Amino acid sequence: MAWNCRGLARPKAIRNLRANIRKYNPDVIFLSEILVSDERTISIVNSLGFHLFVHYPAECKKGRLLLLWRPGVEIEPVNININAISVLVYSDPTHQPWIITYVYAPAQWNNKAGFWSHLDSLYQAFPGPWICLGDFNDLIDQNKKSGGRPIYYNPNKGLKALMDRNGLIDIGYMGPKFIWTNNRQGQALIRERLDRAIANQEWRLLFLDATLQHLASSASDHHPILLYTTANTRQAPSFKFEEFWTREPLSHQKISEAWSKHHFSNPSYILCKKIKSTKEALKVWNKDHFRRINHNIHQLESELLEVQEADMTPSNQEKERFLQHRIHKQREYEEILWKQKSRLTWLTSTDLNTKFYHLITTIRRRRNTIDSIKLAPVSDIENESLNAIPVEEEILEALKQIPSNKAPGPDGMTTLFYKHYWSIVKQDVILAVQNFFISGKLLKQINHTNIALIPKTKCPNNPSQYRPISLTNKTNFVSREFRVVGEHLDIFRYSLTLCPPHVAPSLRHRVTNILLWAHHFPTVLVLHWYCSCREPLYVVLQG
Repeated sequence: MAWNCRGLARPKAIRNLRANIRKYNPDVIFLSEILVSDERTISIVNSLGFHLFVHYPAECKKGRLLLLWRPGVEIEPVNININAISVLVYSDPTHQPWIITYVYAPAQWNNKAGFWSHLDSLYQAFPGPWICLGDFNDLIDQNKKSGGRPIYYNPNKGLKALMDRNGLIDIGYMGPKFIWTNNRQGQALIRERLDRAIANQEWRLLFLDATLQHLASSASDHHPILLYTTANTRQAPSFKFEEFWTREPLSHQKISEAWSKHHFSNPSYILCKKIKSTKEALKVWNKDHFRRINHNIHQLESELLEVQEADMTPSNQEKERFLQHRIHKQREYEEILWKQKSRLTWLTSTDLNTKFYHLITTIRRRRNTIDSIKLAPVSDIENESLNAIPVEEEILEALKQIPSNKAPGPDGMTTLFYKHYWSIVKQDVILAVQNFFISGKLLKQINHTNIALIPKTKCPNNPSQYRPISLTNKTNFVSREFRVVGEHLDIFRYSLTLCPPHVAPSLRHRVTNILLWAHHFPTVLVLHWYCSCREPLYVVLQG
């Protein structure tokens, strides 16, 4: 995506940029005329979720350029100046590197000759696929302008001459014809197409399905432009319980209706069925109730594009300002919802998780056995307490100690769901937890997990560069059951710790910080690993 934003210090511009990022999910963003300091630039980049960027801090603030890209996109900046940033792209496709030049052409005629010469030299230096994208501040014919004086065309100068000399073609566009305006009234109104994408033949053959989309503008005199190198296909997101649903009084009614459906089986199966029916009800309710915001924004943007494509009569200008204001207000509300939807990361300590995985790997590699630590005897009173069926207060207390918005498992329900709607779900949750302690059996559906791949490096490109994390149904009662077991142990101020046999007795205290329930690690996976490992595993109860 490329956009002459005319200043990122304005809340309206930031809000518009974030909305486009959420809606279109671009891999690379080029911004010109950001008009902010270097410190402010870094702060904005971090807030947008892009951690890789280059910028040109020109002496004149108006020349500031900013290029951001996501981890996993392999690009290499090769040339940066006040009017353009050129990068080599290696990741799309991996077999054929190509170059893209993001441009912000000078507006003054006396500075344009050097800019066109710079693009000529870039094209000659790189014979492969090449595309230029951004604000060219020039027109190639009169059809690209509405209002004002007729353009003066010199066949030896300007953008048209550059395209003719190097055999470059305009890749076309979708959306409104004019994507810049001087925002004036009546006869003084001028609209032009200054932003575009031009490419050589090699690039066009490499990306046969590439398209350029003109997006709606509500925060700048320039429209953002979005380049798709491939067909735009997006996978439907999985269900996740959202925090902002709890702020709606109607949510209690919807969940109560879905939860009250009768099922006949053991308590664990009944709980799973009720979670499933509640999830389906929440999907429908969210689509009908909350997605009206997205629908409203989409509808308003469609109306805005129609107005911006039409002749700019005084009434259309007034309607344009009205629609821009409406979009701005809707995005304010949307931003509030997205802030509510943001979650804490489920890895609270990278160091501790790294130690744990390193520990497992080391145990599997080592086959020798040394001195062990014996399990301290458990008294009859302690054993009776550990085997006791947990009561409601214990289960609820264990539930409260788990963070509300940790990443959920396949059922999509966060802990917040159980906390907020405890009066509705508590009976089924308590019966399921107690049934587990009575029968000792775990329902298969409860043990389903999502596998999340956490990058170990900035630009991972093979499986070994990812760390797999298993996300269980933390909000389901399995985690609660193991949490309750942990709470029972905590009565005696014990810490359950994995201790490998090859660790010397004098050093075994160093691994006592891996608490199974403190980090909500799926205990069932640890037990499965314990049963299948070839080395003896020692469990230490440390007072």
